Amino acid sequence: MGEKGGTGKSTVAINLAVRWE
Repeated sequence: MGEKGGTGKSTVAINLAVRWE
């Protein structure tokens, strides 16, 4: 898991979205 800048934020947003399902 090596994200940088915006990529990391996007991944986090997706992760949260998936958890809310």
